[in-house]
Amino acid sequence: MEKKKTGDNVPVIAPVDRFGFLKQEQGNSPQRFIKTRSSTNYEKEERRVTKWRKMIGAGGSDWKHYVKRKPHVVKRRIRKGIPDCLRGLVWQLISGSRDLLLMNPGVYEQLVVYETSASELDIIRDISRTFPSHVFFQKRHGPGQRSLYNVLKAYSVYDRDVGYVQGMGFVAGLLLLYMSEEDAFWLLVALLKGAVHSPMEGLYQAGLPLVQKYLLQFDQLVRELMPKLGEHFTQEMINPSMYASQWFITVFSYSFPFHSALRIWDVFLAEGINIVFKVGLALLKHCHDDLVKLPFEELMHALRNFPEDAMDPDTLLPLAYSIKVAKRLEEMKQDGEKPVAKPAQTVNPKMIKDVVEALRFAWSPSSWDMFLWSIALFSSYLKLLRASIFDSKSTPISSSIVPKIGSSRPICVVTGVTSGIGKATAFALAEKGYHVVLVGRSPQLLSETLKEIKSKNKDAQLKSFVVDMSSFSSIFNFKDSLEQWLSDAELHPSIQLLVNNAGIMAVSSRPTNEGYDRVMATNYIGPFTMTKLLLPLLENSSVPSRVVNVVSFTHRYASIGKVDKDYVTGKHFTTYNQYPHAHVYEYSKLCLLLFSYELHRQLRLKDDSHHVSVIAADPGFVKTNLMREYPKYVSAFAFFSFKLIGLLQTPDEGARSSVDAALAPSETSGVYYFGGKGRTIKSSKASRDPKLGKQLWETSCGLFDQLQSYND
Repeated sequence: MEKKKTGDNVPVIAPVDRFGFLKQEQGNSPQRFIKTRSSTNYEKEERRVTKWRKMIGAGGSDWKHYVKRKPHVVKRRIRKGIPDCLRGLVWQLISGSRDLLLMNPGVYEQLVVYETSASELDIIRDISRTFPSHVFFQKRHGPGQRSLYNVLKAYSVYDRDVGYVQGMGFVAGLLLLYMSEEDAFWLLVALLKGAVHSPMEGLYQAGLPLVQKYLLQFDQLVRELMPKLGEHFTQEMINPSMYASQWFITVFSYSFPFHSALRIWDVFLAEGINIVFKVGLALLKHCHDDLVKLPFEELMHALRNFPEDAMDPDTLLPLAYSIKVAKRLEEMKQDGEKPVAKPAQTVNPKMIKDVVEALRFAWSPSSWDMFLWSIALFSSYLKLLRASIFDSKSTPISSSIVPKIGSSRPICVVTGVTSGIGKATAFALAEKGYHVVLVGRSPQLLSETLKEIKSKNKDAQLKSFVVDMSSFSSIFNFKDSLEQWLSDAELHPSIQLLVNNAGIMAVSSRPTNEGYDRVMATNYIGPFTMTKLLLPLLENSSVPSRVVNVVSFTHRYASIGKVDKDYVTGKHFTTYNQYPHAHVYEYSKLCLLLFSYELHRQLRLKDDSHHVSVIAADPGFVKTNLMREYPKYVSAFAFFSFKLIGLLQTPDEGARSSVDAALAPSETSGVYYFGGKGRTIKSSKASRDPKLGKQLWETSCGLFDQLQSYND
């Protein structure tokens, strides 16, 4: 109960209703109009609860079996309303979120504790606006607001394409009143990703595309089912976006009687989005005769403040069930998907726009560097050809993994595994017998990668961790989580292979939380930090271990400049009038290569037995999504050109250098793999400069010590 204070500072108890909302005589709060319940109603409710408990079984154990046997009974009972004491459990069962939770242990904790979100300030700003009259959410920084923040932050990290939109707070808040944080999070995922019904993430994506679609369909249904009201709306220039947007965005959980919203949510989770259309149409139909008489201002007020009897679920829902919309919505969906015949055009305007964008991009000074990359790639292949003619030897590679740690498989950590070369590398190493630790930024893509590997290799041993290689707190937390997992799994406290594969290209400068350039952070400082943190685990291996750094032929055209803090963190590049995207990428790869050779030298000074070896692997030019930020005609031209001359590789082909490096004999270290088949060539002269390597090492160690002090 919420405490208030009187004028004499004597605390009194503010009355709340059975759902936890402060009672108010008037107002537009979602808890108004709740009926009192007699003893007869309580007895009836008890009988309903008993039926439901028999139907779902202990903890939901009988649910799927009962639904399969008696679907019509389940549908009828859900439409009558789920007992409040069982609502949270049943919602999880009918939404499919319980299965998601069981398939993703530890993911929610990882998202909440170890990840950062660009939406955190927006979430904090909106927290107090969510169900402000409910006792659970009233206290600033109280348990309710903390839980709501955690769920919204976790989802904004889980699906960065959606992030956070204000209306999500009411959905998450509603769920939190009936289940734990983790359960609420996975139910939100189930809804937006479509575990049972159609995905609803479009409700919250940029531009709210699904909201726009639903509003157009709703407007059409109003005109067809209530033509007089539809005509009146046209005359008064009323469209559904003025009154119905929140119905779809929050599924009536915003400013709607709470007990009515719960009944709608029962059906919504079981039957899908159609109930939102039905309830909206039922509201208009119930008030039809009054609405058609109102002028604009009064009409808008009425559409946002429906009378009590219109929102009574015992009146509203039977009317809603009687309105048939499924067939018509399917027809509208199919009509919307049909290609619309358009007048013939000599030129596609969008194509012109794309071409102009590509030409403007290609004309920028930084883009000229990219054309020189083709020369760098040719240079690498010429060196490969020369080596094959004058030195026919190549480094032998293993076809399978021989050394084991006791009865366990050797453990390898691969970063950037959710697409491209990283995914192909993880597939190959799992096939070779490694226990592969998958590291990626997107929990969703990470989960999909794990399932994909498992589907093709049932014997694969895998473990996944969500890590953002541009976030150093995330990398530090990963090291702790990895050590904890090794301990919990009773594995030897060591790893045998680290593949630093993660990398990005960007056309604009985007700073990290530490103020570093994101490309430099992801491509160099992140791998350096990861290697430094995991080096004790590599050194602790009872068999020879290895670091493989995935580099690039573009390093050959990098102008080294300096290797001081401003250059290594990328702050120097912010002084340019235009972000030198190509130069930053090639410089980041040169730094990674310098680091590879210097780490090799440092380790040889400590121990000349090659217990920990270091190899650089260059995949060549590979068709991946690395250039996704570039204009599509730029990347398309690059792929076409290199394919034409036979130098465009698939991710599987590009991964061969990484896999060759991983499987090379233990005495192999300090070399540059390129072209597959265990072949090595020399990298650029600058990359092999020991003086530059040492300067970069000292700068990087200084940054590492600084970052470590922040995270202690």
